[in-house]
Amino acid sequence: MISSQERRIRQDVEGCHTPGIEEPAPPGPHERRLEGRGPDHLPAAVVSGIWAAVVLTLFGFVLAGLVVGLVTTLAALSWRYWPLVRG
Repeated sequence: MISSQERRIRQDVEGCHTPGIEEPAPPGPHERRLEGRGPDHLPAAVVSGIWAAVVLTLFGFVLAGLVVGLVTTLAALSWRYWPLVRG
């Protein structure tokens, strides 16, 4: 015997699968190469560089903070897009 709550949940799930809705397209080859390379998966060196740039800037070493921030940004971009560069 199905309870009223289970019946309501089942109707909600079945309602989500309407025939007029299309499935999303699978990711392309470039998108597959970049999976797992989002901002949540940055290497520790890049994250440390970001924090170092912020701390240096806050303590008055603006030029050093900008340089560290620029180098860190270049490292993060090269890490992110390296699979595309390699082909």
